[in-house]
Amino acid sequence: MTDGDITRLLNKCLEGDIDAENDLFRLIHSELRRRARNYMARENPGHSMGPTDLVHQAYLKLQKYQPERWNSRAHFYATFSRAMRQILVDHARAKQTEKRGGSIQRVPLEEAGDVPDKYYQTLLDLDPLLGELAKDNPDANVVFHLEHFGGLTRDQISEVTGMSRKKVDGSWRYAERWLQRALKSKDRKSN
Repeated sequence: MTDGDITRLLNKCLEGDIDAENDLFRLIHSELRRRARNYMARENPGHSMGPTDLVHQAYLKLQKYQPERWNSRAHFYATFSRAMRQILVDHARAKQTEKRGGSIQRVPLEEAGDVPDKYYQTLLDLDPLLGELAKDNPDANVVFHLEHFGGLTRDQISEVTGMSRKKVDGSWRYAERWLQRALKSKDRKSN
């Protein structure tokens, strides 16, 4: 099945076609679980939510989001990735409130190594910064979300966004440096 076929199914779902929704979910469920496993790999050990729970909760959250049309598979996956991130942020906030911050462990970005491979900062700290990055540089924000949260390679990001590979690489570097500076600034202010 091609990307165009997936986009057509997505848009049929918006029109209320239940058969299309069932077909779509069967087609993309394994990809969504893979992305959820990537998310969960960055979470603290012993997280009370599993990848399947995350996919199902994000799917329910996405039911409330009703764009006029899905522009592409990338639009859907980026939106789905944001829904998963929001669920994890909400979950982390609830746990922090519940335990008054006792079990949340911060890991500075510069100690984490390669950003896509390691969980480097709690979602609670990262979430507002991503909103600021989106205002500062929308392309860098999209690239960061698709690679870090969506699990796409840079070539895939180039393909689905229409950006050149060079622009994708530059946007990634910009997002990485911008987040490092923002996190350092935030740490200085809290000390």
